Amino acid sequence: MQQQWCDPLVDADITYEAVVEEGGPAEVLLRTAKDTAADVIVVGRRDHGPLSGTLGGVSQRVLAYAPCAALLVPPTTTCREWL
Repeated sequence: MQQQWCDPLVDADITYEAVVEEGGPAEVLLRTAKDTAADVIVVGRRDHGPLSGTLGGVSQRVLAYAPCAALLVPPTTTCREWL
């Protein structure tokens, strides 16, 4: 599965580090970004509720507390479309 997700990054010659951790998604993303001095956090966005554009809890926490830049990828976008 990791190869499928990371192939577009390799094809675009983008340096990345894949990390697998246990815990809440937002907390793990934020802690890992800080511990690795990440340049950017890329997280998928899902619309919630009757109002289009309402972010989920993980997206909100990452945007609010990220120690670096954060990129939210819309739900209908694939990695290859935005690389």
